[in-house]
Amino acid sequence: MIARIFLQHFMSLWVGESLVLLILEPMILGLKSWFRRSTKILFRFVCSRLKGEAFLLSLL
Repeated sequence: MIARIFLQHFMSLWVGESLVLLILEPMILGLKSWFRRSTKILFRFVCSRLKGEAFLLSLL
């Protein structure tokens, strides 16, 4: 009796945990790729701004 209750509790915990992982893992991975993409865009923007300023300074 106690073993069955413990087993049911353990199974529900395991199912709940795997559901949480199924939901959270793509979100975390998406956040990582979004962060990587946005830092790349920001880096390119800063580099292009620096190149543009260097170009303007070279004209002076």
